[in-house]
Amino acid sequence: MTDAFDCDVLIIGGGIAGAWTQEALRRQGYRVLLAEADRLGCRQSSMSQGIIHGGIKYALDGVLGSATNAIRGMPDQWRAALDGSGEIDLRAARQLSPYHYMWSTGSMFSKLALLAASKAVVSLMHEVPEAERPAAFRLAGFKGPLYALHEPVLDIPSVFSALAALNVGAQIQARAERGSFTWQGERIVSVDLRLPNGQSFRVKPAAVILTAGEGQEELLGGLIQKGRPRMQRRPLHMVAVKHRFPHPVYAHCVGAATKPELTITTQFAPDGAQVWTLGGNISEDGVSRSPDEQIAAGQKLLRDLTPWIDLGPAEWTSWRVDRAEPHQSDGARPDNAFTAPVGNAIVAWPTKLALAPDLGRACLEHLSRFGTPRSGACQLPTGLRAPQIGPGPWVELFS
Repeated sequence: MTDAFDCDVLIIGGGIAGAWTQEALRRQGYRVLLAEADRLGCRQSSMSQGIIHGGIKYALDGVLGSATNAIRGMPDQWRAALDGSGEIDLRAARQLSPYHYMWSTGSMFSKLALLAASKAVVSLMHEVPEAERPAAFRLAGFKGPLYALHEPVLDIPSVFSALAALNVGAQIQARAERGSFTWQGERIVSVDLRLPNGQSFRVKPAAVILTAGEGQEELLGGLIQKGRPRMQRRPLHMVAVKHRFPHPVYAHCVGAATKPELTITTQFAPDGAQVWTLGGNISEDGVSRSPDEQIAAGQKLLRDLTPWIDLGPAEWTSWRVDRAEPHQSDGARPDNAFTAPVGNAIVAWPTKLALAPDLGRACLEHLSRFGTPRSGACQLPTGLRAPQIGPGPWVELFS
């Protein structure tokens, strides 16, 4: 084992929660080390569709509930980061589309849902004139209206690249386990991290933040009982199609439900071909389906909802991912970012990609209450491996 490394804050987990929070803390003068067992953003974050939600999809019944109110300000905060005027600087990240769009199936209910949402969140969406629509929605056969949601869509791996570039020398590929924590009373005094070569690296932090997504389940067992939260999983079964249709699509389709029937975002395979990721109701309803059944459901849904689009020859696949979240008594989706102090540790889940800024601020408030020192820049000893950036699943599935 190497000599112990001192820092103000150790963050365990390199998804969007950990990476964003590290930069938010660094900018406030904390000496922060981030430990990631695999690759930055390699699970839940990179498997998201990259939409910075503003809560519009939760207002299709015309009611501004807690879910919408919790998240409606997030697009503005991310846009500020993208143009360099926000609390962190994401100018190096890639924006795939400045808007996510929404159209209806044409049923009376879907038209009313769109109208209700547009009235409830009038400042967050607008109807798009035909001449200004994206190319895929100007083709013959599409019947509007089409709404632009003021929700940018981002290339998530590029977000992690931007954040990693701001924290060179302060990120390490290393694994924490249930038995990694040494406690004295109600404080963690050291954490033993497992390096890829099997050796240990001991860290002595003033505070610890757990942002390990699904990995929290094991790590929670290493915390003291007092105040320790529980975790839940909500599974998804996503579908993706690689094709040669020339126009990207970033849009929800609203049908007979109070949430989108289909959510399409566009990424790109290594050969440059477009890959559409299909989420929305199909990803939740398809959890019990086999991959072949889920792909068939995705094919039918696209035929039904986008009859004016011909993808031509296409490759299809699917993948599963669990949304790791704080436990809810009814197993429902949490509305807000979640943080809970356990001794001098903070257990944190953003619950949604878009809520990472809220989570970062909440962690700062906890650290302030802890009286955590601010010692300046973090620089690891030489010879330690930094984690790589995890690609989106479409890159590995269509390589």
